[in-house]
Amino acid sequence: MAKVGKLPDLHITDENKDGVHYTWTRKYPKGHWNPMSRMPSARQVIGDIQINYDNTLKLETKTKSFMTGLIYYMISALGREIKLISLEFENPLNMLRK
Repeated sequence: MAKVGKLPDLHITDENKDGVHYTWTRKYPKGHWNPMSRMPSARQVIGDIQINYDNTLKLETKTKSFMTGLIYYMISALGREIKLISLEFENPLNMLRK
């Protein structure tokens, strides 16, 4: 948690009995379609990170390509001792059908 807390694009959004939740953001790319991108200091939410006190880490992103980027970002920040245990992709249309 100490290493992740020092990363520039991660922001603590919650802490509870299980662990700490971070949100991963970036500056909006130039010319982004979202009207929020024109707001001063606006940031785009890319994903979420949950670090549990049992030494597990859960990553969620908005797209598959951001997931790959976040996995490599965590490996570069935390070192090679981190192990990918599972990877799941969920179709948002399936969530809407429920």
